[in-house]
Amino acid sequence: MVIKLFTLYTILITTICSFIGYGSLFKIYKLNSVNIFNLFFFGLVVINIISFFYYLLIPNNPIINLIIIFFGFFLYFKNLKFFNFKYILIISTLFFLGLIISKTHEDFSVYHYQHIKELTDNYLKFGLANLDHRYSYSSIFSYIQGLFKLPYFNLYLILIPVYSIYISLIGYLFSQITNKNKDYLNFIYIFFLLLLVVKFKRLSEFGYDYIGQFILIYVFIEFVLNKNSQNYINNKLDGIIIFLYTLLIKISNFYFLPILFYTILKNKIDVNKMLFQKKFLIFGFLILSIFLTNSFLKTGCINYLLEFSCLTKNKISWVIDYKEIENTKKLSTSWSRGFYHQKKEIETNELSYNSNLNWLPNWVEAHFIVKILPFIFVNLILLLIIKLLIFKNNKNLDFDYSLFFSVIASNLIWLYFFPQFRFGFAGISILICLVFISFFRIPFKINYLRFLILFSIFIIYFNFSNIVRINKEFIREDIYKFTNFPFFSLPSLNFDYDIDKNFKYNRSKKNDNFWRTCFNSNLVCVNHDQNIEFNKKKRLLFITKL
Repeated sequence: MVIKLFTLYTILITTICSFIGYGSLFKIYKLNSVNIFNLFFFGLVVINIISFFYYLLIPNNPIINLIIIFFGFFLYFKNLKFFNFKYILIISTLFFLGLIISKTHEDFSVYHYQHIKELTDNYLKFGLANLDHRYSYSSIFSYIQGLFKLPYFNLYLILIPVYSIYISLIGYLFSQITNKNKDYLNFIYIFFLLLLVVKFKRLSEFGYDYIGQFILIYVFIEFVLNKNSQNYINNKLDGIIIFLYTLLIKISNFYFLPILFYTILKNKIDVNKMLFQKKFLIFGFLILSIFLTNSFLKTGCINYLLEFSCLTKNKISWVIDYKEIENTKKLSTSWSRGFYHQKKEIETNELSYNSNLNWLPNWVEAHFIVKILPFIFVNLILLLIIKLLIFKNNKNLDFDYSLFFSVIASNLIWLYFFPQFRFGFAGISILICLVFISFFRIPFKINYLRFLILFSIFIIYFNFSNIVRINKEFIREDIYKFTNFPFFSLPSLNFDYDIDKNFKYNRSKKNDNFWRTCFNSNLVCVNHDQNIEFNKKKRLLFITKL
């Protein structure tokens, strides 16, 4: 148990350092003059590009994965000489307990885990979405997680890169605060820092939606608000590149576009000049190529969001039936608007429900009041606590109405297309913070002693909550009970075994104590009842739904 815990802790720190190392390759400013965690977020982009092309070119190999991770760690040592390593060590230690979970979020067992497993079984698959239509929109962040299939541990470490984003955002905010700059941004840094600790303390909730929102918070603070960042970032290019990367993680992050447009206009960025800068050309091309290639491999569509980009069955047999994607779009829209949570006595049909904002009253009752309103209260309470306890010497600040309206526009996009908390909490918190700033004078000077005391109290709360949760996961009696501490539960489910042209595969079926899913299948797994055909040519595997 102790060895496993130490390994988990060591790999977490190594991962953060490794991603920082890869981020240091493409920075043009003096490396030891920057918040070290800025390099982490750009390193995410770099390592995702590496992991995707690695998947295309050679089979997943745990030894190669280890080499890739440790090479980034070597770059951190070579380029940065362990600069600010103490911050990485302290933050990782203080928040380590949050990484220890047995119960994962629902989507993890429905399709996230098996998607990663399908990407790491040494086949280069064509038509992967024919196994499960949800693979068509599965996050490209999964390729990073595939690097964490390591010797002895198999896939038990794949949540580390997810959690490292949370840790690094906390590290970034804490580092900014301790720089002791007299700036109103300190108020915003502390607000988001405490919000992360008190509200997002359970890794079991962290799907790809959450990590996308965490990165958007970083983008907003560092590249939209932080004017000092212009000293070492050429025309906000890094911020735009990282924003584009969030679209690979979750396409719903496009709701942030109005804020991005505000940044471009406010900073008078020459768009034509920016588009032809070498760095933007390279990373823009790579991000677009990854999106299109991933879409084509899984669905047979150049862009799975657009039906006309799909090839026909006459040209390639493994192309997905686009009706499945259309049905998924409709289901996602209806689900996010609360269609499946109507009161039975006033239930309406799907078409009528989604017309003319008919869904709004039910959504307010079923989701806004239950999920979002309590979150708003948490935000407001934190803002008041911070203003009253930590800051002094209030000053009037010119309010940026252009920014305010761009944030409102972003929230309206979120509200119309996918009004679920997990898809837009970054925009909600930003809006609340700006509204608060507009009504109150903004404090500049921090009482650092009070800040450290309050932060310590929040850390104690974070760890106490996780200790209680871990203890409950030891004594629970369902399939999520801790049986392989400190790693997440991987139950053995029932599958139907089948063979097609000497190719062995599983098919999901209903389980007595779990929903129908391919979760933890030891073979390629089909998550539906339709006929399927496999054609294998060396490493290439073509999957056709008949």
